[in-house]
Amino acid sequence: MKIQELMESDYDSIRQYLNVMTTDNYRDLYMIDFDDKRYVVTSQDGVVFIVENDNGLLNPIEINLDEKGDFISYSTEESEYVFYNEPRISFVQKTNCLSHDVSHLHFVREQDKPALLEYRQFIASNFASMTAIYELNNHGFNPNSAIAYTNYHLPTTLEIHESISTKFSYKEKIYFYVLVDEENYRRPYIVRGDKYYLLSIHKYPGLKLIDVYCEGLGFINSIDRDLVNCMLGTNEEINNKKSLVLALMDYKKGQI
Repeated sequence: MKIQELMESDYDSIRQYLNVMTTDNYRDLYMIDFDDKRYVVTSQDGVVFIVENDNGLLNPIEINLDEKGDFISYSTEESEYVFYNEPRISFVQKTNCLSHDVSHLHFVREQDKPALLEYRQFIASNFASMTAIYELNNHGFNPNSAIAYTNYHLPTTLEIHESISTKFSYKEKIYFYVLVDEENYRRPYIVRGDKYYLLSIHKYPGLKLIDVYCEGLGFINSIDRDLVNCMLGTNEEINNKKSLVLALMDYKKGQI
């Protein structure tokens, strides 16, 4: 990795980078050659502004850092990610900046309670959402074990919100399902906390039920691998930028 501090006299030679950077405060500018790409980088008040040169295509990136230097958010022209991590909580949200679709993955492990993994999708074009919650019991030791559990089990509960057009406006219709065995759901008509009453007589085959909503409303029928990789720390793009930011921070500390 090669890091070079840029002066005001260098601005004309990097004008194409500055034109797409998401800040016009050009103090503390650096050029970095890393992983066969060139970057122009600056930072102010915990926000890192990057322009990546990917074979001639200039991509603006904006990163918010917390006090420890961990990523709070990561934004490109296509997507925005938000992160939150504590010892018992992991959360990542992804927004498609073009379609405005939003999805998130949320892992919670509380003392004396089953761990939960929640996967929510919102489809902006249909104004529809699907929330799948997995109650993990003895399988939720950490996000890795929780994700592994979802590969072989259906969600414990499903909640679908759909926008229905009426003559004069729109109304929201809600469908709620609870898993009653390994393969089938029923609809409870009264929900109080984690208790379900007046279950429907009819059983809904789980895989078919999920496919029907995915085909009709635009959801995907498995957890977005991009979110999984973010939660597990294996997203190559974001890890690459973390290495870049860390190297720059270390470089600047060495200058003091």
